[in-house]
Amino acid sequence: MSLNRLLTRRVRRGALALCAAAVLSACGGGNRAEPYVPTQLLAYGDELSVIDDSVSINATNSSGVASTSGPGNGVKYTVNGFNGTTGLLDCTVNPIWVQILAANLGMAFKECLGTYPSAAAISNARPGRKAREVISDLDGLIKLNPGPSTLATVLVGTNDVKALHEQVKAAQLSIPDAVAAATKLGQDLGAAITRVTDARIGVIVSTLPDLHQSPYAMLQENLATRDAIRQLTDAFNEALVLSIPETGRKVGLVYGRTVGMDRNGDPVQGYTNQAICTVGVPDCTTTTVQSGADVNTWIWAADVYPTPVTHTKLGNNATTLVRNTLAPGQDN
Repeated sequence: MSLNRLLTRRVRRGALALCAAAVLSACGGGNRAEPYVPTQLLAYGDELSVIDDSVSINATNSSGVASTSGPGNGVKYTVNGFNGTTGLLDCTVNPIWVQILAANLGMAFKECLGTYPSAAAISNARPGRKAREVISDLDGLIKLNPGPSTLATVLVGTNDVKALHEQVKAAQLSIPDAVAAATKLGQDLGAAITRVTDARIGVIVSTLPDLHQSPYAMLQENLATRDAIRQLTDAFNEALVLSIPETGRKVGLVYGRTVGMDRNGDPVQGYTNQAICTVGVPDCTTTTVQSGADVNTWIWAADVYPTPVTHTKLGNNATTLVRNTLAPGQDN
């Protein structure tokens, strides 16, 4: 899927949203007459929200055409793709969830403008980011006092879970102590998000994906250490969800459950629970995937990073919440 196609539909979607709001107002239905249309998007988190144009990767498409990434044409921590016309590496192909949300709101990131003339979306996500760093970022946002015209997205915790799990493996932490630490991180992140909503700033927050079924977890040497990842992920997610305001006008919650997984975290029929990439991310492209693999049915790109199908679900769900639920300038 190309981000450019989303960008070209931004005006039509906005008009439809305004018409729908007008109809609701005329009929006496709905909670407000005008939809929430933020003018700025700020993304916070780790690799799952990163578009990195500070590094350059060399890529060759299936026809042997070589190209590189770079400023304005960043790479993502998933399966990067090529432009169907030029054959060159194209950051708008296989967009990540914050790109999809931004495009549906008529915005783009400077790291991947595509056909959009300016960047109203700003990425504060960084590789390796952990919850404590994002909490600091959010407190800094509050000091700026941007108001309800700004929308923030938050997805972080994967690196925290991995770090806690490595401490468990090294016998530096017991599983109960690690779970308690993950719980505290989720609670503190939720408290920071609440402070943001109290400042009348819109927030979309996502829980972590099913890390216990990721390639990282599958490489663990036994079921006990793999289950520790599940416990840590669940503890973080549950504490986060319980610590944020109830989903509504102040905050929108999307569940990061990986596409192709059932309620038990097992792959459903037609999906493959393996790493599709033969190289690490962000170097992975559609030409460096397993032979015969399909990015639409393989669940994981590599390590703890999902393929574009999960990003599409997250981005679309986030857009629905912004259009139909959020109104941070109003009280619940």
